Amino acid sequence: MAFMEAYKKLDNLCKDLFSSDVGITEYISCMEQCSRGALYADNWQNDYFALKHYRYIRNKIAHENDATEEALCTDTDVLWINGFYQRIINQTDPLALYRKAANLGKKSKNPAGTRQNWTAAAYQSKPANARHNNLSNSTKYYPPKRKRISKKSGSNFAALIAAAIVIVIIVAVICLLLNFGLPGR
Repeated sequence: MAFMEAYKKLDNLCKDLFSSDVGITEYISCMEQCSRGALYADNWQNDYFALKHYRYIRNKIAHENDATEEALCTDTDVLWINGFYQRIINQTDPLALYRKAANLGKKSKNPAGTRQNWTAAAYQSKPANARHNNLSNSTKYYPPKRKRISKKSGSNFAALIAAAIVIVIIVAVICLLLNFGLPGR
């Protein structure tokens, strides 16, 4: 039961951080929305896939009849989950590193406590133990605003494809003419 206990503890921390009913799932979703996260956090991909894997294992244990912790988990899995929990507390998790790196050198245009780019002051100016025990509205994650793709960008893409096809045809004709000679020679 060590795996499920560690998973629930991490999930509840994420639920508190995101003000969400789906803690680890919300953390994964925020990672998916940070398209350049791997540029800011060294272990971004490994952490992303590990979280998805552990969520899969948790769902298997919770919903499948013959799935057990003993068959699906090792002590290493429990250690990883507990370590990730501590990384969130210590602000060394992927989303905290992303926020720190993305905001490095920028002055915040938003007054304290207002909605920022993808996160409110989720880890700002609170001691680690206060974050988990007393989360206020100013310490919640907010997902990033999604960019709207205009209909024009779809037509621009289609035009680029059409232009590429025309160029390929022209190059093919030129190659054929060079290989087989010009007609009438």
